[in-house]
Amino acid sequence: PAGGEVGIPTCYAGLRKQTPSPMRKPIILATLVHFALRCALCSTLFTTQAHAGYRYRYQVTVDHTQAGSSDSASFPILVYISSNSDFKTAANGGYIKNTTTLNGQTVPADLIVTSDTTCAIKVTAWEVASYSGSSGTVELWVNQGTLSHTVNTVFYICIGNAAITTYQSTATSVWASSFVGVWHQANGSALSLNDSTINAHTGSITGAVSATTGEIDGGSSYSGVLHTNYIDVGSGNLAIVGTNSYTVQGWFKSSVLTSSSVQMLIGRGTESSNCTQPYYLYSSSSAFGIQRGNNSTYPAALSSATHSNNTWYLVVGTYDGSTLRMYVNGSADGTGSTSSSLTDPPGASTLIGNTLACYASNKPYPVNGTLDELRVMATNVSADWITAEYNMEKPSQAMVTLGSKVALGGPRGSQIMDLEDGILTKGLH
Repeated sequence: PAGGEVGIPTCYAGLRKQTPSPMRKPIILATLVHFALRCALCSTLFTTQAHAGYRYRYQVTVDHTQAGSSDSASFPILVYISSNSDFKTAANGGYIKNTTTLNGQTVPADLIVTSDTTCAIKVTAWEVASYSGSSGTVELWVNQGTLSHTVNTVFYICIGNAAITTYQSTATSVWASSFVGVWHQANGSALSLNDSTINAHTGSITGAVSATTGEIDGGSSYSGVLHTNYIDVGSGNLAIVGTNSYTVQGWFKSSVLTSSSVQMLIGRGTESSNCTQPYYLYSSSSAFGIQRGNNSTYPAALSSATHSNNTWYLVVGTYDGSTLRMYVNGSADGTGSTSSSLTDPPGASTLIGNTLACYASNKPYPVNGTLDELRVMATNVSADWITAEYNMEKPSQAMVTLGSKVALGGPRGSQIMDLEDGILTKGLH
């Protein structure tokens, strides 16, 4: 009995005494249905606790056939959820109950990423780089460990837990220690210059650099004016010197790509008389390049594939201690040799959208176009890593898929009433 009501045995006995025989069966049946529904609702409440209080689960599947021919350890996986009403805030009709702040962005608090179907075992880390509670758009980066090239990688997103009000992961742990700087420049309306790594190389704007639509979500827009427009992300461990290996990369689109002489995507240099260039990642009218100079010689790896205006390119340059390699849209395209041991020049800094050039106070290689997802790593990643990155991030990507919603809680396979959201759903274990 609950709430002053009689239990089934008492009720049944009373019905037998007080109800004429022809009416007993329908009334008893209705009573039993009533109690059965009450039990189902109670089961819903108790079973929810077995799923850590989260109401819905989504399976994420990463296609191993697009990951190259070798595994990639500590690989950040992009899950881009575009205008999905489930991921709107509750105030906008979705299932996200609470939001919080991360790197200056409003993000879901009750969104977690797990390796199991019960929403109990969290993956290494995840970062929500941008979020729109009104449209249900999420830019999510997940480190679940090793990206396999032989079997599909599977993990789960769980949402809808009104008890969770704080961020449930350490976002910087998405990016392994080899990542020196990662700049998403997320959301497209307010330019974010935060570095997502633990190094906190937050950028500062000089001139008219503005937020715009990027290749993944938001990006930064540049007008090609000498000296005045760039982002300075500083020094610190961005100085990769000696013969240490590195990877520098970014997405790039320009309306004058085939006519501009040089546009510097990201570069490290100085305006002193020391012309050492640890890394210059750039485009010219006929090629993309990665250059490394020692104050007297300036070898480079240049691409040979034709490129076009108003087209997004993933441009990646690597150095392994002796060889520079150029990659465009996931494919190897050009090499160069250099083994000089470098020292960081005095007053050096790393700029996005231009670079410091020796003896030149006008920063002579401005970008006229859009940049997105800039990175510097203190290691040379493999060709398979770069292939997987491109397949995962390109505009037509089909490497990462989000499965259908699964409602959590309730008896096995039975229909249950979701009390919190007020809808009838299928409860699955």
